[in-house]
Amino acid sequence: MGRLDGKVAIITGAASGMGAAEARLFADEGARVVATDVQEELLCAVVNDIVAKHGDVAIAVKHDVADENDWIEVVRQAVAKFGKIDILINNAGITGKTLPLSEYAVEEWNRVIEVNATGNFLGIKHVVPEMKKAGKGSIVNISSIAGLNGMAGISAYGASKGATRILTKGAANALGPDNIRVNSIHPG
Repeated sequence: MGRLDGKVAIITGAASGMGAAEARLFADEGARVVATDVQEELLCAVVNDIVAKHGDVAIAVKHDVADENDWIEVVRQAVAKFGKIDILINNAGITGKTLPLSEYAVEEWNRVIEVNATGNFLGIKHVVPEMKKAGKGSIVNISSIAGLNGMAGISAYGASKGATRILTKGAANALGPDNIRVNSIHPG
């Protein structure tokens, strides 16, 4: 009996690193997993490993977290396959280029903010209605120590992770009365 038996989790950025580890761990603990990423080949390998070990408990969905239509499709597929959403792990993120702030191209800055901050907002926006139907839920936003302290050379990343921290606090206050927990984790 796992700690997540009967739970359905969406995990973004699940093709590699922490996201892949989270997807595998959640399946080991009994969750059904909707693993998403833009890296489709790597993502399918992770999901195939989970399915080989646990059976039909995971699906892979190609997903750009900065694209609202992709979020709508992820939620649709999760509910169609597993009937509900209990957990959202907003893990997907990019560091961007390591440059002095004065050398950052605005397009690069915007892409980091879109993936790391806007992506988390869109996930919350589209998952919360399903969690409200269920009467509860848990959202975990993966931030970074850079979102607390800032770091030279990765200012866009630090700004996006600081935004994630404050988004988490606001969402926790707003969604607590709906029995939806919202937390952030700050690795590093």
